[in-house]
Amino acid sequence: MQHQLLKSRLKSLWKTTSNYILIDLGYDFYIAKLPTKDQLNHVLERRPCFVNSHFLSVQKWVPNFIANKETITNTTIWIHLPTEFYDGVIFKKMGNVIGKLLKIDVCTYTTTSGYYARLCVEVSLTKPLKSSIQINNHSQ
Repeated sequence: MQHQLLKSRLKSLWKTTSNYILIDLGYDFYIAKLPTKDQLNHVLERRPCFVNSHFLSVQKWVPNFIANKETITNTTIWIHLPTEFYDGVIFKKMGNVIGKLLKIDVCTYTTTSGYYARLCVEVSLTKPLKSSIQINNHSQ
């Protein structure tokens, strides 16, 4: 994504009231220097977020960060579930069993799409991914 487009989208998403600095570190890493502690806390509270349907991981700066040596330990995945599980409580439980539920697809949540349900889940790349989940007598 182009640097200025990303900066513009983040400003809108984060609802920052003043300009901030966005520095491209390469390897798809950026530093966002926000002008106030309040804005920094606001951005950190709103994580994780999506920009143009792409997951954006936001975290506080850590000393000695080197972009080309950084190891990614988490990623996001979209899970498709059969329509018989159209229930918000079940979605949340299933998503959190697999990893950390980040988002329920808008069409799924509003039940405007009936083919399958979609959940976005953050999973660890350092642990084996669950291949199935047992819900009563159903295995998914």
